[in-house]
Amino acid sequence: MLSLEELSKQRRRLEESWDHFLRDPRAAGNSSIRSVVLESWSRCVQSGVDPRRKATDISLKEDQIKDILQYSQLYELSFPILQDLSLQVKETGYLVTLCDPKGHILFLDGDRQVLKKAERMNFVVGADWSEQSIGTNAIGTCLEVGQPVQIFAAEHFCVGVQDWTCSSAPIRDPISRDIIGVVDVTGLWRDSQPHTLSMVTMACGTIQSRMNQQIAGARLELSEHYQQTQQRYPGNGVMALDAAFHPVAVNEEARRILRRHSGREVEQWWDNERIHAALFASRSPSVDEGMYEVTLEECGIRVVVEEVQWSGRRVGYLLILRPMGSQKTAGGPTVAWGGVIGRSPEILSVISRCDVVAHTDVPVLLLGESGTGKELFARGIHQAGPRRNGPFIAVNCGALQKDLLASELFGYAPGAFTGASKTGKAGKFEEAQNGTLFLDEIGEMPPEFQVHLLRVLQEREVVRLGSSQPIPVNARIIAATHRNLEEMMRRGEFREDLYFRLHVVSLTIPPLRDRRGDIPLLIDHILDQLSKRYHIPRPGLEPEVFDFFVHHYPWPGNVRELKHALEYAVLFCNRVITWRDLPETLRKAAFGDSGRSLTPYVSNVVSTPGDPRPALERSTARPAPRRALPGAVEAVPASKLEPTPESGANPGPVDAAADRQQLLQLLEEVGGNLSEAARRLRIARTTLYRRLDRYGIRKHLKIE
Repeated sequence: MLSLEELSKQRRRLEESWDHFLRDPRAAGNSSIRSVVLESWSRCVQSGVDPRRKATDISLKEDQIKDILQYSQLYELSFPILQDLSLQVKETGYLVTLCDPKGHILFLDGDRQVLKKAERMNFVVGADWSEQSIGTNAIGTCLEVGQPVQIFAAEHFCVGVQDWTCSSAPIRDPISRDIIGVVDVTGLWRDSQPHTLSMVTMACGTIQSRMNQQIAGARLELSEHYQQTQQRYPGNGVMALDAAFHPVAVNEEARRILRRHSGREVEQWWDNERIHAALFASRSPSVDEGMYEVTLEECGIRVVVEEVQWSGRRVGYLLILRPMGSQKTAGGPTVAWGGVIGRSPEILSVISRCDVVAHTDVPVLLLGESGTGKELFARGIHQAGPRRNGPFIAVNCGALQKDLLASELFGYAPGAFTGASKTGKAGKFEEAQNGTLFLDEIGEMPPEFQVHLLRVLQEREVVRLGSSQPIPVNARIIAATHRNLEEMMRRGEFREDLYFRLHVVSLTIPPLRDRRGDIPLLIDHILDQLSKRYHIPRPGLEPEVFDFFVHHYPWPGNVRELKHALEYAVLFCNRVITWRDLPETLRKAAFGDSGRSLTPYVSNVVSTPGDPRPALERSTARPAPRRALPGAVEAVPASKLEPTPESGANPGPVDAAADRQQLLQLLEEVGGNLSEAARRLRIARTTLYRRLDRYGIRKHLKIE
């Protein structure tokens, strides 16, 4: 490290060189100035940058920054590394920033006193630190040369920045290798340290590594989706594209279809901007935003386009191709199932059978617990079948009063009863004409009314209340219930003849606890929806909470309960969902009624479907290792940057109270000296900070 006297001499030499350059830029060739700086000064002169500038411009407004950060994968992946870096440099008088590829500051943290001084030159979030705006500086020059750069004092082109030293390194897209951001560490020139650039470069390397892992995970997800789609739709052409619309996989059937109907190979066919525009620029609405159908008239091909999501982001597309003149088979693709999240064998089996019955007109009885998504499957059957262009009418039989049931389902004639409309009213059967009528909670229908429903199903006609004129109806019937209809028949609560009329095909929607492999996908999907709905950054989950969700909690309310639990948590969490953010019912399931830590830890519990005992009374066998949910749903991984055994440990609910108490006791013993506390714990000081913040100790206790 250079002494202050040495730094002062160096600064004076640079100021002289800078002054000579401004008087005669052409004579600077013999200067001792580094070539990267001299070339940058020349660019500044050519761009007309005023060397007398004292501050840069603030280009991004607060709402613009919020929108950028909400959907920025770079910010999401960088945030824990930047936090860790800022903790390291805070006491050294430095600031840490993350900038976008245009030089706008998106993240800024560090020493508070230095932050105030930096505000004078608009070194703030939203400011433009490109060379074109504020001349030679590490951020802007790094973006220009694409290499790590350190700029000291009067190496800065503009006089208002010459009291500072800054070190920046670029972050590149793992595939295109384009610069997508810059990490910068800035401080006052007197605090200049030669190792700062190495530290910044290492931080960028860590971010780059995380991005590489994300890309690898996204490619794996796309590949798995491609393979499953081929299995799900045999005989169809299938083509996988990455997020940049580059083909990554094409099956032989797709090649055959394209040769026959377009006369071109896949590569030639795809190298056509009109095809891209037709497929992606003019999306047509569908049941689910992630899946839609496009007709390519010039090629004579119909294409179902399915977006592939991973970690809340689109990572690619699947194109499912078939000729325009071909008949749609039961195994053909539709947009009907885009809203069903899951790829477990259990859920794919149900979808496959629903696809088969969708192309018939037989009544379907959907069985399953509350919250499993029976209406979603009913809508899927409707959308997948020939009645998709007709209405889908849903009726909750359990929500209607007995005296209103007949008028709601069958309608009524003018003046049929006091208060009736003078023009009469069509019932749900008539409204569903040429479409589908979904009778939800059919088990709640009163026995005395079931005979009337049976007659309509047999005769295919309804008679409105107050009328004797039969009206023909042509509607497909899909019924659903969470109750055991066979047991109800034995008790005389449900008519046997109605049961067999509805029970031509019955399909059971599996409960969430029986398809736990889909829970990470559901969490991912739900959090993405919630972040968009509430316009907030997408939160993560602590590992213990994630493990509890995926492996242990029995989810008696199924997908509906998972949605509500996550929505509750999102409203109260601070970027990461922890135990305290969960609804009380889930906390009690994990900790017991006392709300305090119990033994054994809930991660040792394997929940058994249908077992009514409290979770902690069941097996204490260790669960199988889980596959971590990638990206935002994985817990904040800052601790993973330090490979000490303690640093990666994140106490579970059982250990948390004891861990907090031990920390308080240790801080009392060392008189609040954090360095000594970290030394005794044999962990990095930054790791200690995180543990103190996790338990809210730092903000409540007066410690160093």
